Amino acid sequence: MDACEAIKNNLPIDALLVLGHKVDVNGELSARSLRRCEVAVQVAESLHPRIVIFSGGCYWRQVRQGEIPPVSEGQAMLEYARTYSDTESGRPLLDNIDWSAEGESNSTVANFANSSELLQLQPDEMLGFVTDNLHDLYNRPQFIGRLVFPKHRVEPITFRTIITQNQKDEERWINYVTRGFMFGVRSGNIPAIMKRQRVLEAANRRLRNIGSFLVRRAPNGPNSQTASEPFGNN
Repeated sequence: MDACEAIKNNLPIDALLVLGHKVDVNGELSARSLRRCEVAVQVAESLHPRIVIFSGGCYWRQVRQGEIPPVSEGQAMLEYARTYSDTESGRPLLDNIDWSAEGESNSTVANFANSSELLQLQPDEMLGFVTDNLHDLYNRPQFIGRLVFPKHRVEPITFRTIITQNQKDEERWINYVTRGFMFGVRSGNIPAIMKRQRVLEAANRRLRNIGSFLVRRAPNGPNSQTASEPFGNN
């Protein structure tokens, strides 16, 4: 559901999860992460969930390459949300909402799984999550959310971005791969879900290594191969 529509219809969310999207080695958030923070603050001020979690550590490829940011995505987003609230509304974040950060996750699957204990969802509570319309184009994060929280209603709260055809194609592929790797996992079994996610990431690394080898072996010229991003940002 678009964020404006969610606010207009007074969507009854009890908890809000903000999915991170990259922080660089200087601690600077990506444009999509910044916008997710802004939308989260606007939604929270209108719909008043009891808790808001900003979730994200750093991208797993950054860990592999030794490019560790000085701050987690979650903490950087929480700090930006505080600044944004002060600037836009002239007041701190609402003190009747629990604002927290989760700083270990390196994938969308981990965002939901690692935030489960912090969210402490009660029976019949609804979880809303903030992301952009590209990330939710094929309902992948909603699929993951419902896999992690099968006993709760999980609803996307999105905002519009400009999407290229290449981005659509990449997200479609990531969606297929994620659903394929999660096939047969019992809903709500977080250890099993995370185990399957680690298998997915290992497969991704192997394919990337093969792709890099082929690039090194490929001749120069207009038909030479380029390095691929097999599964994108998981």
